[in-house]
Amino acid sequence: PEGKRVSSCKNKYDQKRSYYKNKIKNDEITIAEVSKRTGIYEKDIKSWL
Repeated sequence: PEGKRVSSCKNKYDQKRSYYKNKIKNDEITIAEVSKRTGIYEKDIKSWL
């Protein structure tokens, strides 16, 4: 079903978000680097923090 695909995509995004959020908090990675790796805008990444 359609709804399932969307939610699995969102779960991947949420996993990425919490993974990178911790890395940024621990100064293991820069926001710019996360943006390059994930293709997510820097302003969106900043809003996670």
